[in-house]
Amino acid sequence: MQNKYGRTFLMEAVIQGLVSTVELLLQHPDINVNLKDEYGDTALDIAKNSEYLRHLNIASLIEAHMSK
Repeated sequence: MQNKYGRTFLMEAVIQGLVSTVELLLQHPDINVNLKDEYGDTALDIAKNSEYLRHLNIASLIEAHMSK
């Protein structure tokens, strides 16, 4: 599910730095980490483009999920 800006729950959790929520969402079997928002960014793009360390930790979680 995406909002009017194309953002998913995962993207919003990334933006807010909610590590535990990201971990929970990544456990869902139907999670699609490759969805893009209206700017063409995925949740991983958002996490990697942040200046906050917790977002880099989130980027690592998403990358680990993608390599499964």
